[in-house]
Amino acid sequence: MKAFFWVLGICIATFLVIYLNKDNIRRAFFSNHILLNARGEANPALVRIDWTSETGGDTVTVFDQGHETEALYEARGPNQFMVYYNGERIGNLEHFKSNAYNPHTYIFELLLKQD
Repeated sequence: MKAFFWVLGICIATFLVIYLNKDNIRRAFFSNHILLNARGEANPALVRIDWTSETGGDTVTVFDQGHETEALYEARGPNQFMVYYNGERIGNLEHFKSNAYNPHTYIFELLLKQD
């Protein structure tokens, strides 16, 4: 009987730890990603991508100096990405997410010819 309570206690503790960390576990396996394909004379180190959402409220830099940042960007509803090259805004992308927890891979293509 003592062994039964030990096993039951370990199972309950394991379930509780997993339940309390479910968002961190989900983000480790299923997170949003940004890929940048720079062509021509475009320099990926000069690209910055900011993200904002109506429900998120804040503007977060999700891509900077050629690399994706560690910032979390997940919100339900309209998600907007603002693309900057060398400090100048060159475009934006709006994407509607029906569920904040669905992971997406966003691919941005940048082509720069001389000017």
